[in-house]
This record gives sequence, structure tokens and C-alpha cells, in this order.
Amino acid sequence: MKNLDVKLIEYGLAHGVFMPQTVLDLLYHPLEMTHSEGSHETYSEINWSVNNFTEIPFAARKKLVELCFISNAEETALALNRRFACTIYALLKMQKDVTKNANGCEAFFEEAAPNEVMQEIFLWHKCGLKMTNAKLYLLKRIFSNAFPCTDVMSQAEADKQRSLLRFQLTKNKRKTQRRTLKLALTQGFIHAYLEDDPNDIKELDALRKEEEKLKDCLEALQTEYSELELKMTAMEIFPILQENFPLTEER
Repeated sequence: MKNLDVKLIEYGLAHGVFMPQTVLDLLYHPLEMTHSEGSHETYSEINWSVNNFTEIPFAARKKLVELCFISNAEETALALNRRFACTIYALLKMQKDVTKNANGCEAFFEEAAPNEVMQEIFLWHKCGLKMTNAKLYLLKRIFSNAFPCTDVMSQAEADKQRSLLRFQLTKNKRKTQRRTLKLALTQGFIHAYLEDDPNDIKELDALRKEEEKLKDCLEALQTEYSELELKMTAMEIFPILQENFPLTEER
């Protein structure tokens, strides 16, 4: 996949064989759209189950997004803006900052990390997706939620923060691996005791207390990891804000 040739897709887009939405669905997995009737109006929901799009080389993804804009800029912008909305409202919900549109759009980061999606959002805007005041406001909101005491962040501070987060994430993963292994061993001992000497209540109780302690520790580590990952994702907003994209009118 390192040197993926996109000439066939380029030809298809140029001659109307492929539509931008088809190509973007191939790249980023189709959106799931549902409609439900309320008491006075119809409600629409858009969900994006994020696939492992990074398996496709960056250069190929960039080329295909650019070709989609050339083929049909309006259709391409609609498809990407919907994914943008799903991502942003999912991140706000993860930050416990729920907005009125949060239930209508959501991304599920099943095969790609949120920070990878934010990097891709930056790519979309570099390729031609327009920035608006509303989008910029939501991006700034996520960033300020993650770093509430930082009104202005310099590039040096951003680099330092990114390095610190990488270190903390690595440390968290190592702790998780050790605790997971210890939990597996403890559960193995419990199983062995139940088979060999189920009457040794004292030893069994000690092992079960250790099991619960390890489970609580792993849960705390998972919570910490999610918080760190969310901050790392917010850090990917920094270059978008620094890019100073021209703002267009809302449509």
C-alpha cells in the first residue's frame, strides 16, 4: 500500500464513473443516516464509525481528497463537513460539554484514534474544505476545554505539551500492560485454588481482593488514558488554529 496508484480512481472521477461521495466512503467508511419522527418534526441523526483509514498512505488520501474537490466541490464539502460534525460533537460529549446538536451527530473511534481523525480534518481543510466561524468556534471550544488555563499557546509550549502527553501515554500503556498481566496471573491462581483446594478460604479471599484491586487500578488507568488521549486530540487542533484559514460565510 506504500505506493498506492490512484490513477484509476482519478480517471473515474474525471469521467463521471465515480462520484466524490463514493470515493470518500471508500476512504473513510460510509456515514450512517437515520430519520425519526418527533411530535412536531423529523429528526435526523448521522453517525460515523471511523475505519482504519491510515492504512491508506497519506499521499494517496491527500490526492484523492483533492481530486474529489476538483470533481465536485459542493458534494465533497458536504460529505467531509458531516464527518467533521460527527467528530466535533463526539469530542465535546467526551469532554462532558454537551451541545444541542450533540445527539444528532457522533463519531465512533473504533479503528482510528481521535487524534488521527483530527489530523485528517486538518488535511481536508488544507485540500480545500472551507473554514467557517462556527467550525472555528467549536474547535477553539474543544481546545480550551482541554487546556482551560491557557489563553494563548506558543509553538514551543505546544511542542512541550505534546512531548509530555506522549510520555504520559507511554507510561500509562506500560502500567496497563503490567497490571493486565498481573490480573491474568491472579485469576489463574484463583482458578487453580478452586480446583485444588476450594476450602482454603483465607488464601482465596486474599486473591480475590487482589483481583478487585487490580480491576479498579485498570479502570482508573483506562480513565486516565482516555483523558490523555482527549488532550492529545485537542493538541491536533493547535496547527489548525495556527494555519489561519480564511473564513467563509455560513451556508
